[in-house]
Amino acid sequence: MVHPRDVHKLFLQSMLSRGAVPEKLARNIWQKCIKAVDAIGDNNIPLSHSDDAWRSFVSSINASLDQLELAFRPIRDQRTGKNIYSIVNLKGDAIAQMATEYTPAEIAYFKATVEQIMLAPRHKYSVSSLVALREVSMIKPKSNITKSQAEVVLATFVARGWLIKSNDGRYSLSSRSLIELAPYLQSNYPEQVLKCSLCEEILTTGIGCFHEGCGCRMHPYCFKRYSEARTSGALSCKFCENEWPREFGSDEFIPIGERAVRKGEHEQRVRLCGASDGEDDDEEFQDEDVDMASQSQPQTQTQSQKTGKAKGKRRAMEQADDDDVPASTSRPRRSTRH
Repeated sequence: MVHPRDVHKLFLQSMLSRGAVPEKLARNIWQKCIKAVDAIGDNNIPLSHSDDAWRSFVSSINASLDQLELAFRPIRDQRTGKNIYSIVNLKGDAIAQMATEYTPAEIAYFKATVEQIMLAPRHKYSVSSLVALREVSMIKPKSNITKSQAEVVLATFVARGWLIKSNDGRYSLSSRSLIELAPYLQSNYPEQVLKCSLCEEILTTGIGCFHEGCGCRMHPYCFKRYSEARTSGALSCKFCENEWPREFGSDEFIPIGERAVRKGEHEQRVRLCGASDGEDDDEEFQDEDVDMASQSQPQTQTQSQKTGKAKGKRRAMEQADDDDVPASTSRPRRSTRH
């Protein structure tokens, strides 16, 4: 027999099959679930488009999910500010649930890619396609995933909403990852996770205050709200109260996210404290350092020339400035911004 509670079941099935969805779509699905259940059982379920009715429905959904240590929660898109809803695993093992979609090797590849994104120097929170593909050879234990297969797997990470690929070919975490993997990220990368000073949500793209010692940071959308709410007089920092430019793209701000990428820089593999590979592995990723300035140049060197260049890279890395993270380090990158 059809029961009004079947609306919950139908809605949750739809959400689980889609992952993260915009609030507008989630509300449309909710309305269609009501109509579908009502049509079969003639239950005369009240149909309302009000915000209060939606909030009440979300509360009832969460009441039923609580015993499963799950929650139906929103997160604001960092750029647009629109709510994105997803079912969140409160136990912190959301990545384990990917087993229904991916093989153990593919999950290990995803975790390795997430690690490079989170550890990217200067809070870039993104990696190039070459860096992402390089990670497939670093999986422990060794997998049989080829580089061409890795390209397909990366494409599925994007298609299923786990990663975003920019027009410049860089990978970063999606809204789905930020909400569903939040416990995982905060547990494994506590020193790398930044929070917006306005909405207090995880921040992987935005701006930071440029005044010394100030740790104020904002999402693009939050900066827009903050600026528009202060139309009279000069715009000042929320924390240090020093003057700010009103243009989000001002070069004065410290960029966070893909805008922090420097043209022509090397992207080296970064690792957390406690990770330990053998010397052979060190040789492998040393030779695979990505020189973004030379990606467009033809590769015409002989094998001996490549070997010489690899040795030169190692010598140069020993003298690298603080902006470069040595590939052989076993210490985590620590932020100097508070």
